[in-house]
Amino acid sequence: MTSAISPEPIPVERTERLSADDLAEVTALARAASDADGADPLSEAVLLSLRHGGAARHLLLRDGDGTLVGYAHIDLGDEVDGPWSELVVHPAHRRRGVGRRLVTEALAEARQADPRGRLRIWAHGDHPSAGALAVDLGFARSRVLFQFRRPLTQPLPDRPLPEHVALRAFEPGRDEAAWLARHARVFASHPEQGRRSEESLRLRM
Repeated sequence: MTSAISPEPIPVERTERLSADDLAEVTALARAASDADGADPLSEAVLLSLRHGGAARHLLLRDGDGTLVGYAHIDLGDEVDGPWSELVVHPAHRRRGVGRRLVTEALAEARQADPRGRLRIWAHGDHPSAGALAVDLGFARSRVLFQFRRPLTQPLPDRPLPEHVALRAFEPGRDEAAWLARHARVFASHPEQGRRSEESLRLRM
């Protein structure tokens, strides 16, 4: 005789600080997704938060064997625009409801943390499944970012600078204040870049 009762879903783990083992698992999960998709699923901001800490909550979803199959990072440090999140699902465990579970749980966390219940979710690489899930859960695309790159091994075009302009490398310990001041002016209306601090710059160097 077989039972018609479906097994209870494995609960999502919630924590404000990842252990060293958790961090290693999340890093391996992100690497597997990057290799499969051709795009990193977690941004620089999330990776810095994982390494150095921050106002974040972490959601981890494992399969029946305890293997990490999904991870969501919820940043609660933006008091202006509200919480934002990024998530990743292992390529071998997609189309099984893992992403939907994580987004649903992230929404619940955001409702508890933010009086207005706001949540922005970043999706890297424009993966079709991520877009379909977002639409199905009522999200609307509000921003699109592009990365422009060039090989550093190729010489720069020979274009003379104006007489009053000198070009040199950034010097740590000398240029931070001037760089931050100019950066703040240029990105004054930008949601994230306009609030860059000396500490956040130091972590990126």
